[in-house]
Amino acid sequence: MSIEDRKKLEEAINEITAQLNELREAIQMVQNRIAAISSELNELRLAFETLNTIEKYGGQREALLALDRRGYAYIRANITVSDRAIVHIGQDIYVSLPLDKAKSVLSMRERDLLSALREAEAEFRKLNDIYTQLQKKLQEYVTALTQQQQSQHTAG
Repeated sequence: MSIEDRKKLEEAINEITAQLNELREAIQMVQNRIAAISSELNELRLAFETLNTIEKYGGQREALLALDRRGYAYIRANITVSDRAIVHIGQDIYVSLPLDKAKSVLSMRERDLLSALREAEAEFRKLNDIYTQLQKKLQEYVTALTQQQQSQHTAG
């Protein structure tokens, strides 16, 4: 292998390494997006189940309300209206709706989130496939360079 060929191989290795680093960052961003969507889906499903519980036990006016997402602290509260819920419908807009309509809004939002999750997962798979292909190509180049260096040492 000529010196020029070796330099081209080293340049290709450096280029692929840079591409792998960029892909790693892109993959991390997609993984973060998947985690955020999954977390939002869990919160949405919890809200839906809570509305189901309120609907089922509507006559019971006392409830425990979590003060945080993890359930570290609760307070006892009286539910004064158990046939309506205030639901976020987007852009800092909240509306008071009957429970069935509120659950319908949550179901539509869940469908949107599931669609976004599927898209993010597809993007993740695509980026991961590209990453794997580039890793294989990098390994081929590194192997070729290593073999070339070893043959120079045995010949020299």
